Amino acid sequence: EKKRSFEKALEGKDEPEQPSFENEFLNLLDEYLVYGGYPEVVKTKDRETKKMILKNIASLYIEKDVITFFGIRDTSKFEDLLKMLAFKTGSILSISSFSSALKTGFKKIEDYIEILKHSYIIHIIRPFYQNLVTELRKSKKFYFLDLGLRNSLIDNFLPIGNRSDAGNLLENFVFRELLALEDADIRYWRTTGKAEIDFIVRRRDKVIPIEVKLSPEKPGKGFYSFISTYQPENAFIITLKDFHRERINSCDLFYIPAYMI
Repeated sequence: EKKRSFEKALEGKDEPEQPSFENEFLNLLDEYLVYGGYPEVVKTKDRETKKMILKNIASLYIEKDVITFFGIRDTSKFEDLLKMLAFKTGSILSISSFSSALKTGFKKIEDYIEILKHSYIIHIIRPFYQNLVTELRKSKKFYFLDLGLRNSLIDNFLPIGNRSDAGNLLENFVFRELLALEDADIRYWRTTGKAEIDFIVRRRDKVIPIEVKLSPEKPGKGFYSFISTYQPENAFIITLKDFHRERINSCDLFYIPAYMI
């Protein structure tokens, strides 16, 4: 029901409705951000068992299936790259930076990234642009397709309230949910002046800016600049639990809790 409410809001058909049982949803979200969505992990109640299952998944799937299937010889470099990616989820994908840090050839890092994409470990999104001068058009961002696996790679299963990477986890979660939308092209937006919006959803001839924030603070100037330039019908700020609506010229700006999407 909550997803239908969010999708209707995306399409401009209806206002999202705040669900009841907020605390229950927040607890479920917290657990998902830490342990991810693998069915075996979700079904398990004990947290230590969840960690063990995720460690086994990382070992069996990555070390045996992926590395063996793709014939990766320098396994330590591959695993080091994967861990570096885990620490930087939601960042600009800089092949040259990884190449330099790992003292590995540019082409080899590119090949490893392609393997991780085809193995459904990471997903890459491209920038949204129409102005070839002021908007980035080549740099890509990447996200993990399961947060439990990501957290296992960096060996951090602390609750959200005790983490320095809570914002990255929330942004990655929102990306994963947006990816499940039908007929949606997920991009991000950044200008040469460093203005940025986390996600731009292109769907059914609509352009929808979405920013992810842990707290319900106002978006930056870039967000308002995008609205002024592209004049979307709706825009969204996804937070942990804030819920309200504002009007920016002809655009409805919705503040929505992440558990609603």
